[in-house]
Amino acid sequence: MTKNTLGVLGGMGPLASAEFIKTLYEFNMSEKEQHAPACLLYSDPSIPDRTEAILSRRTAVVSHRILEALKSLRSQGATHFVIACISSHYFIHDFPKAIKDSIISLVEVALREVQAFPGNCLLLATTGTVQGQTFQRHPLWDSLNGKLIIPEEHDQTLIHNFIYQHIKPNRSVVDETLLKSLKQKYKVDAFVAGCTE
Repeated sequence: MTKNTLGVLGGMGPLASAEFIKTLYEFNMSEKEQHAPACLLYSDPSIPDRTEAILSRRTAVVSHRILEALKSLRSQGATHFVIACISSHYFIHDFPKAIKDSIISLVEVALREVQAFPGNCLLLATTGTVQGQTFQRHPLWDSLNGKLIIPEEHDQTLIHNFIYQHIKPNRSVVDETLLKSLKQKYKVDAFVAGCTE
């Protein structure tokens, strides 16, 4: 194993983490393949649904499964981690410091992009991510000054249902009508995809 090895915890859903690995290499290839990043993928689709755990407040099993998977990646040589599931970032706050400090937060990456973006954005995420305040609890949230908008309850339900009915089962359907109406209603310039699928 090389000195720096990225551990990717995926399977939530499986295609999201597979696409992440594909994208990682597409953007990090050089003249020699030997210079590409070293990474390990731990894909476990059996990890229970994160939204259900957050909304039911039964988070212990999911938290334990994620932590054990990260420990397994570390034992195999991973020095840093990416969890290819935005909702899973809800669970990392109580992880041991050594593990938590090694996680590259996709929530932070998204919030930094919003900071740098000149316009306003609407969050498109599962209800677990929204109600669990996965983005709002991040230290960068207050610095956004309202640039990342959380949908109203009715619209959040539409977004959540769309993610579960179309995105998670990998039905390649983009409801442009829904996106256009949300963009117009909230007067935003872009969307933040708060679900890794």
